[in-house]
Amino acid sequence: MLPVESPEWCPTMSDLSLKIYARGELKCAATLDRAYELGRQQHSRETLYAPEFAEGQARIVIASEDMVAIPRRLLRIEPRPANRIRITNIHDSATVSVDGGQTLQPRATIDVHPGCLIPLKYDLAIRIEASLEFQNVATPSLGPAMGAEAYSTVKLDTQSPPAPGQLIQWFQAVTTILQNATTAQELYEHCARAVVRLVGMDNGAVVLWNPRTSKWTVAESQSASGLASADDEWLPSQRILAETLGRREPLYHVPTGVEASASMQQLRGLVAAPILAENGSVVGVVYGDRRRDDASRAQVTLLDAQLVQTLAVAVGSGLVRFEKDRRLISEQTRFEQFFSVELARSLAADPQLLDGRDADISCLFADIRGFSRVSERLGARQVTAWIQAVLDALSECVSAENGVLVDYIGDELFAMWGAPQRQEDHAARACAAGRAMQRAIPVLNAEWSSRLGGDFGVGIGVHTGPAFVGNTGSRRKFKYGPLGNTVNLASRIQGATKYLRTGMLVTGATRDSLPNAQDYRRLCQIRVVNIERPVELFDIGATTDSTWQRLKEHYELALTAFEARRYQDAMRPLLNCLELVPNDGPSIVLLSRVVTAIGEGAHDDAWVLPGK
Repeated sequence: MLPVESPEWCPTMSDLSLKIYARGELKCAATLDRAYELGRQQHSRETLYAPEFAEGQARIVIASEDMVAIPRRLLRIEPRPANRIRITNIHDSATVSVDGGQTLQPRATIDVHPGCLIPLKYDLAIRIEASLEFQNVATPSLGPAMGAEAYSTVKLDTQSPPAPGQLIQWFQAVTTILQNATTAQELYEHCARAVVRLVGMDNGAVVLWNPRTSKWTVAESQSASGLASADDEWLPSQRILAETLGRREPLYHVPTGVEASASMQQLRGLVAAPILAENGSVVGVVYGDRRRDDASRAQVTLLDAQLVQTLAVAVGSGLVRFEKDRRLISEQTRFEQFFSVELARSLAADPQLLDGRDADISCLFADIRGFSRVSERLGARQVTAWIQAVLDALSECVSAENGVLVDYIGDELFAMWGAPQRQEDHAARACAAGRAMQRAIPVLNAEWSSRLGGDFGVGIGVHTGPAFVGNTGSRRKFKYGPLGNTVNLASRIQGATKYLRTGMLVTGATRDSLPNAQDYRRLCQIRVVNIERPVELFDIGATTDSTWQRLKEHYELALTAFEARRYQDAMRPLLNCLELVPNDGPSIVLLSRVVTAIGEGAHDDAWVLPGK
């Protein structure tokens, strides 16, 4: 970490680590000893994933310029006393999901504990972790410096038994060096350097084994000459690599004067220790050798081999840790694209929840109205930014009710409640999310109307029923969601909002599952293609005040008269509805149907919609 004069610098919090992941791969790890600002590139000269310091400010760029869903200035993360972390959303409109199920609103601040995960779009994730804590011991500890002095501080004399204090210092050095590695390649580099500088070999290397090609690859090599890598002509002994692979145990060899191989005659000794995967297979070897060109160099000993074995174990453990971190981040960010934070944690702990099963669920479809008009007015970039802003807001409504984001289909959102975890109140949650979406639209119009050339709306349809729920995608592309007529009907109900001129519709099956069913207005029966029984439709007003109650009463009186073919009796209640709410879409539509029925002398009991 570069030194910087900053009032936010907090040396007591240096045990916190700020990590940035992209598609599950660790891209940046910075010590959280000061406040950091995170966001998208402000210009192409900014370097991705690299901490930058200017005028007392620390910043990490986590997204490139073209990743427009990530604001240029999104978050401020800073250490606080008592091992807490303060996270501030510094954007004016974007919301952020923070570990623990909290939605961080624009300009809002929360304090969290280490272990916090912040999933973002484009498979990006931010994790804040606490480093390991150590108890004080009699042996002095080494600092975290990564220069040559870190490797030359402790070098054991392997020709005679080392004192316990020397061994402790050596292990401290190894631990300090390897813990600073944030990627597999850094781990290999530190290990190869430690073989040379801590074990005292002339050459050190990490050599990886590919079982599919049956070939070795030198991932990293170092030489005692101080060069970044060993000489071009240098290669590890194929013989000891093969033996180590076959035996799966550390080996060392002191060549005799009658070695058959000329290359072996040039060696004073060599050592190799296997790097084991989690399943016990050999994934590589930590290798070292000493040359004969220096008569003062000692031969390889058993202790040399044991020290190299320790490095190999550390590398294997580091690779397992990297892989587990990658899987954890990948799974959590993948789950949190669909599920709430709490549900994502449950699924990570018990993936069997995702097994396919029959379930009673509620589906919600929400479609953005006016997309074609806006697309003609704005360019693709601005249209994309608008759609993302709207879908973000609608998705927050789903997440707030612990729903599952099944899919985005162009400008339409598809969500579900009732699976993978059972929710007895799934219908109420779906309707609550729909009402929250309706309340969000005026806020979005206030922000976008001038750019769009007018306001836009959203049509929402909700239906409750049985479905088969599981991975409806493929082995290559995961998509958790439902299949069945319940899904098809929910989509059709969303489409019916256009013809009934209302923002949200629910079916009778949904309304019957609600504790406050009396708040919903019965609008009509419709007939849907490929579904034999007519479907009852209901809506709910933006509020449940006295005006809405009177509107509901008048409308349902008119609907009852219309269904009984008492068309003249339906006229007066509908006129009363339009006096209360002049632009009430369902009243206008029913009045039109009454007038048509008067002219034709009859009507169909179930309305066949003009389209989907």
